[in-house]
Amino acid sequence: MHEKLWRVTRLLDPDYEPCGKAERDGPDCSCGCRYFAKLSGNLGNDWGVCANPDSPRAGLLTFEHQGCSAFESSEDPPVLSEVRPVPAATATPPGGPALTIETMEEEARREYLAGTSACWAFADEAHPQAALAFQRIQKEEALVPSLWWFEVRKILVVNERRKRIDESATASFLRELARIPIRMDRMPVEGEVLRLARTRRLSVYDAAYLELAQREGLPLATLDRDLAAAARAEGVPILGEC
Repeated sequence: MHEKLWRVTRLLDPDYEPCGKAERDGPDCSCGCRYFAKLSGNLGNDWGVCANPDSPRAGLLTFEHQGCSAFESSEDPPVLSEVRPVPAATATPPGGPALTIETMEEEARREYLAGTSACWAFADEAHPQAALAFQRIQKEEALVPSLWWFEVRKILVVNERRKRIDESATASFLRELARIPIRMDRMPVEGEVLRLARTRRLSVYDAAYLELAQREGLPLATLDRDLAAAARAEGVPILGEC
């Protein structure tokens, strides 16, 4: 049914990439948009209808990650005092990496949140899997693709623009993040990244995380259902399930 819905879904230029041409600079439908009317049953986990008259997708069947700039939260935004620093890791542990951490580009997701590592920055973004990932790297090193560096900072800057945090909170978070044993991999296997993106219908960014976890034989820490499903299909364990 998922594939059938994709075949009848209209893709518009104002949709967020990769569905449309708009750069992702804010939350999408999955983040709790008040106008996203979910379909009944299991389909409601991914699909709904946009009921926002100001959205270009008004009245259209919509995948929860298509999104648009007309997003309106169903909850009041947190105040700056709710931003919390990352707890400091005690020391870089011996041995190899323990997991691959995936960071999504969007803020304030209630099921995906802002990405596994970005959840550590905001008091209202607590998620069991993000907490489990943080506990794991207190004892073992984590491994991320190099794009993770840019994604984390993009999330922080976007939240500055939305007045959720200020520059000093960003600087504090990055200082604490630097103390955590996270190592960046700078040598993705291009052919495998492209294969995963094509066969599993992933963005190249998500495929890079999956390729890294697969190549290194590590569990993947992700809050993205599509990426998690692709990982399971490829035999890559998900943190919290293994």
